[in-house]
Amino acid sequence: MRMILVNACFDAWSLSPSQVASFLDSKNLFFSPTKIRSNQFCRRSTRFNQKQHMEKVQSLNTVEMLRVESNDGFEGPYFELMTIGNFGFQELVWRISVDDLDYWKIYSMVSNIHGFNALIASDPVDVQWESEESIGAYEQAGKSHAHLGKINDLDFGGSKIDTSTNYGRRAMFPGFWLHAPWQCCYAGAALGILGKRRLLGLPGIFEARLLEDGAVYLKLFDDPFSASKPENRYHQRRFREWLGLDVLESVANYRASDKADPVFEIEEGEFAHGGVRLFRRWIDGNGKPIRRSLATTMEEVELDQKGRVVWQTL
Repeated sequence: MRMILVNACFDAWSLSPSQVASFLDSKNLFFSPTKIRSNQFCRRSTRFNQKQHMEKVQSLNTVEMLRVESNDGFEGPYFELMTIGNFGFQELVWRISVDDLDYWKIYSMVSNIHGFNALIASDPVDVQWESEESIGAYEQAGKSHAHLGKINDLDFGGSKIDTSTNYGRRAMFPGFWLHAPWQCCYAGAALGILGKRRLLGLPGIFEARLLEDGAVYLKLFDDPFSASKPENRYHQRRFREWLGLDVLESVANYRASDKADPVFEIEEGEFAHGGVRLFRRWIDGNGKPIRRSLATTMEEVELDQKGRVVWQTL
């Protein structure tokens, strides 16, 4: 059974308990659920009872984490709600058979929820290994990593896999994932950050269109399991370069939710050194990103139409 990963991304605490409960209806899960667990009412996996557990979720003040599985366990289909507080977003995750996938049904269920930012569909195996930095994970899975570049792990010491040239990798950003997936829709904050014109102007991809609700839909390639083909890695690379995902990834940890006093800003237009997109970041006396009101200096980077740096402050 070939699986597809679907991530619906929202601003933090966008999802009410009643909205989360509605997704526990079996017709919205796209598989037959048998087990449920939550850090709020059943920390250990418990037999799933649709009526009972929908009522339980509705009774909560907020829903932090929830996971529903089939008898196939982690390798099979599942549905999950995750709250990533330090990155300011919630997500609903479906891992389901490609034969059961109804992308537009999921879109119709999530796109009207306040705070919706993105719906991303991809091959979970490709995403995992394009993004995996842990040497231990490779060894545990019996996968060779001798041919892969290594860099120092500044957080935990030792070495880790260098994923900087893995164009199918993904990284967290406040409100949504930075990723060049098989297909995606962007709305809300994600659309504002990535830019509607930039998304619709992305050259050479399989499909790009503006939806009636103002969101932008993109399909980078036709076959969801063909990301590793050279021509599709090229499309992922162009996607990342065109939208400046590497720059966004580098400042993800510092993005402030308060737009009146941000850590960085993004503008589109025509700038002094020939760029059409400008990233502006504020820095403290130690060279670290900080809110504008506390900064001692500012860094700017201009990108051209192809996403290449044409000028930056020293």
